[in-house]
Order: sequence, then structure tokens, then C-alpha cells
Amino acid sequence: MGWFCNKIVFMEIVIGTTYQNRTYSYLRPALKMLGPTFVTKFNSFFKLAYGLHDTFLDGTPMENQRTLFVLIDKLFNANITQDALNWMKNQEYYIADYPYDGFNGRLVMLVLEFPSNLGDIYDKFLEGKYSYMYTHSEIRDLFPQDNHAKAVLTRRKDAREIFVARVNEVYNTTVSVEDYKGEGIQYDFPPIQKEEYFNYKE
Repeated sequence: MGWFCNKIVFMEIVIGTTYQNRTYSYLRPALKMLGPTFVTKFNSFFKLAYGLHDTFLDGTPMENQRTLFVLIDKLFNANITQDALNWMKNQEYYIADYPYDGFNGRLVMLVLEFPSNLGDIYDKFLEGKYSYMYTHSEIRDLFPQDNHAKAVLTRRKDAREIFVARVNEVYNTTVSVEDYKGEGIQYDFPPIQKEEYFNYKE
């Protein structure tokens, strides 16, 4: 999945900020479908990053599954965070949590199974078919703010203009906005492993 863009940014974890990749933009909002209690507990966490996989788990049953990896700062509201983690452990979509190296035990990785009833959303995301991920009503409910992700999902003209400019920058081409039209054409690059996988190794 690495051919789409020659300006790739590896996951950079910085305490106090949230790394915003395509998993964050397009897939994270679907977690709201797990219900209001989940949302309340999940909002207790300070999430530093979202991803599709951790390469340290290559060769384990967690590889090539519909999973969501969420990196959490466990010192942020430590007691509330621990209570929320304890609650997560009793949910059917909980897979695991484990210490994330490099920050003196401060960070924990939460691994969630993407619910099977939402599997089509996950699969369409992997394919970069963003405009097919959600229904109109789901977009309305899950993306209340008017942002770039919503523009891509709904294939708005401003998203097309931004993407065409990006394509021209990356590939040194002169594609026009009017040239880049048609059923099924998407207005963002598909997910890139370097940006969506923790501990990615070339």
C-alpha cells in the first residue's frame, strides 16, 4: 500500500497531542456506533494515535484482522483512565491492552475488534473507497462537523480540488479538476501502512 504518495510521514507519537492519520479521520468516528456507554468510557482516554496494526504483533493471530489500535496516555486522569480500561476488558470487542515501549511505561495500547456488523466500513476504508464507507444518515450522525474528512466522504468539489492539487504536487503532473471526475473516483489516497501502522519497518 505504499505507492500512492512519495511524501510519507511515519507515525510520530508526541505526548499531549493526537496524531491524525486516515484511521483517525475516517475510521475512528465509526466507534460511536458501539453505543453511548462506550463513547463515555472511550472519551475518558487521552488518545495519542490510532492505527490498523502494530508490527510487533506480526505473526500473531491479531495480524490481518479487523482491529483498531488506540494508543492511550495512562497518566492522563490516571484513575478514570484505569477504570475505563477495566470496563473495556469486559466488552465483547476488547482484544488486548499492553504497555507501549519508549515512554517509561506511560503509554498503553488498547486493541479493539472492529465489530463484525461494521466490517464493510472497515473493508471499504482499507480499499480507499471512502465515499462508500457510510450511508448519508451515518455521515450526518458520525461527522457533525464540517471538515475535510466529511468533504471526502461526500465527494464535495472542494475535496476534489484539494486532492487534485495534491496529486499534481506528488506526481509532478498537471491534472485539472475537471479531468478528475467520474463515478467511484475518490478524493484522497488510500491508507498507507507507514502512516497507519505502529512500529512500521521498511
